[in-house]
Amino acid sequence: PEAYASAVQTPSTAASLPGLPLIKNWRLGSTIGQGSYGTVCRALDIENGFIFCIKKSVVTEDDEEGQRYIQKLREELDILRSLRHPNIICCYGHEYVGNTLYIFMEFADGGSLATMLKEFGALDGQLLRNTILGMLQGLAYLHTRSPVVVHRDIKSANVLLDLDFNVKLADFGCSKRCQEDLTKTFRATGSLLWMAPEVVLGTTGFGRKADVWSFGCTVLEAMTAEPPWGKGAIDGAPAAMRPEQPPERFCQASPAHFESRGAPSMALHGQKFGAAELLVPPHSLLAGVEW
Repeated sequence: PEAYASAVQTPSTAASLPGLPLIKNWRLGSTIGQGSYGTVCRALDIENGFIFCIKKSVVTEDDEEGQRYIQKLREELDILRSLRHPNIICCYGHEYVGNTLYIFMEFADGGSLATMLKEFGALDGQLLRNTILGMLQGLAYLHTRSPVVVHRDIKSANVLLDLDFNVKLADFGCSKRCQEDLTKTFRATGSLLWMAPEVVLGTTGFGRKADVWSFGCTVLEAMTAEPPWGKGAIDGAPAAMRPEQPPERFCQASPAHFESRGAPSMALHGQKFGAAELLVPPHSLLAGVEW
């Protein structure tokens, strides 16, 4: 419908994004996951053999919910198109057909960190270091944009890997731009076990510090191959969440080289430091650590 097309259309499409693959004639492949606000499938450009992925969203404007859905898709598109960083999944463009929006994105051959942990178990050594560094670099890029981009759903399922184990943050369906440190909404957004206490409790808006908390929870996931509050913790986690108290499992799981630095628990314990600060001395999570 014309109303739908005008609602989601943005000035640039795949053909006008410089330096990116020009996608014209493509076929949809198998479903590889469910993202926020859509289904993610593999896709093939049948003219040049380029493999990418497509986020497919079917919507209507028949009611208020449909209109909100379209607005969220447009916000996601606007954010995706503005991001260019090695640790952020790349958006190549988009196309809409009828009431279906197709967003063309980089295909991460290695799948998600969540799938990797389920298949191979916890990470340590250089792979753990690469994972922490990649997530931090991606977050620091988002958090130093103007305006700031807050991801709002950092977790292992939204951390993708290529075949060289390079980390790429993905799924910006919950993300927001904000001129100040906090978004204006007090609505709990994201995945419960990775949410910061202030988000769950509704005490402040959702800002960069909440992303850092979720990053810390994802580091714990990578170190243990379990959810940040343990298996079957979905009911007890909200009661246990206190801004001053990270999960006890952090102390038990942290390798010795983290204990002396108070890291990565410093990312949880009061969320004292931003992602950019955690990349450089004196607060770097990785400086001086032998892997």
